[in-house]
Amino acid sequence: MKKLLLPIVIYCLSGATQAQTSISYETQPFLTGLTHGLRLDYSMNEDLNLFIRGGVNYTNRWDWGKKDEEIGSGSGLGLGYELKNNRVENLTLIVRADFWFMEIEWTQYITSEEIDRICRNIPPGLCDPAFSRSGITKTNVFQPTIGIAYKLPIVGAFFVNTSINLGREFNFNTRGEQVHQGAILLGGIQVGYEF
Repeated sequence: MKKLLLPIVIYCLSGATQAQTSISYETQPFLTGLTHGLRLDYSMNEDLNLFIRGGVNYTNRWDWGKKDEEIGSGSGLGLGYELKNNRVENLTLIVRADFWFMEIEWTQYITSEEIDRICRNIPPGLCDPAFSRSGITKTNVFQPTIGIAYKLPIVGAFFVNTSINLGREFNFNTRGEQVHQGAILLGGIQVGYEF
């Protein structure tokens, strides 16, 4: 992955004087967390942008995770394309893939039925199971998404881009017990400067 990103960054920066480039801060809230980071866009032509992003992902999955509580964070990189819509001015289609390197602290509570099952064959007073167990899972997350964005020029070369993205999270190279993965819906706000 790192071997692929370096040539792309060099290519984008070397062409900055010949094509429109922008740098921006981007945040993407979702139901169980928030990502944010810095993004660099490079205009391949008047209809297509290539972008890369580096950022941080914070998550608190409440009781929506595989475990009863899943809280964590991690850094990551993203790569994508933004295709302009020729029918609606300032509307674009976004295809992107983010890679997050997450560390999730989790807790799993034991139900009264599980306690009864554990203590069934143990004499009364001798069974004292823990009411929860916890751990830490380190996992890499591949997050492909597709979405739409609408760009609003502000003043001069400054702009705001709002977006909505739908995708899926896939855990791989997991060290520890399995944690949540699945569908994801992200909003997005990007504030940037074109040069």
